[in-house]
Amino acid sequence: MSDTAWLQAMLDFEAARAHEEADAGLPSSTLPQKRNPVRAVLILALSSLHVDPRRMAENLTSDGGLVMAENLALQLSRHATRSAARDVVRRCNEESIKRHVAFADVVRHDPQVRRHLSEDQIANALDPERYLGSIDALIQRAQDVHGAAGVHP
Repeated sequence: MSDTAWLQAMLDFEAARAHEEADAGLPSSTLPQKRNPVRAVLILALSSLHVDPRRMAENLTSDGGLVMAENLALQLSRHATRSAARDVVRRCNEESIKRHVAFADVVRHDPQVRRHLSEDQIANALDPERYLGSIDALIQRAQDVHGAAGVHP
């Protein structure tokens, strides 16, 4: 399901809930938008959100790969302790800042990283398209909540 379709399903659910409350004769102060103005603002903001994949890709690469530091540490922690992996990533980050070079370039030439990861593994660890963190679990949790409420996007 596309991001737009999922967002539309969530908005439709909120709208249906608001209409049910209104049809039940509940005062307007009990409608979701009145109870939680922050939620209403978020719904409004998300409903007008425009996703620009090209710009998103530019943003992901604008920091020289630093956005992928967490995934790099995760990959390194499979070969060393978590603490050692974080130390290597932190040192690479500090070096990239000090030398004004891309984090990815420092990582690719770092002997400690190269000791544990091949060129392909490094490339994969630094590729945002290959790492979505906990997004699958978060999507499943949202779908479960909405499914339990009778909304099936």
